Amino acid sequence: MNVNSTVPEGALVGSKMVVTVFVIALEEEVMRFVYEVGVVHQPGWKLFAGEANLEIDNNGSEIELTVFQNGNLEN
Repeated sequence: MNVNSTVPEGALVGSKMVVTVFVIALEEEVMRFVYEVGVVHQPGWKLFAGEANLEIDNNGSEIELTVFQNGNLEN
């Protein structure tokens, strides 16, 4: 017997799924078990520099960066 459980791709950290499996033979329950699947933290960050010129002038310069948190923590 194989039992597979898959967590949806967009699941947030801390989400839990409880799975109850009933084993039935000849219309009679012969076994039952329960297991829980939890979602762990998957960090994810993206950094965009857009059209920034990364050459730094002797007097300094400014660039604009955009940081996106795209892990599975709630925003």
